[in-house]
Amino acid sequence: MPHYLFIAGTLLFTLYGQLIIKARAGVLASNESGHAGSYLLRMLLDPLVISGFAAAGLAALCWMLAVRSLPVAHAYPFMALSFVLVPGGAVLFLGETINAMQAVGLVLIVAGVAINTVFR
Repeated sequence: MPHYLFIAGTLLFTLYGQLIIKARAGVLASNESGHAGSYLLRMLLDPLVISGFAAAGLAALCWMLAVRSLPVAHAYPFMALSFVLVPGGAVLFLGETINAMQAVGLVLIVAGVAINTVFR
């Protein structure tokens, strides 16, 4: 059971990192004068962006702990849920939208993970 908590940690830290970097990119890009170098420097020095990178590191640590006790063939399909959670989080927290075809794709991803879990 703890290995599933590590998978959940991997997904949650990944979700946070992706959403916070996207949110900060929008804020910092609105103050942009057009120079990619200055934008990247501001991104790299932003405390919330740094927390997003830290979350990516924590996600990697959780992943290492998850695959210590699970076969990769079983654990890795759960990582596909990040392709569902991140867009869902972007809709909820960033006001983004997804179209009908994207929604169908997200449902298919969830179905694929469910099938892999049930019939392993």
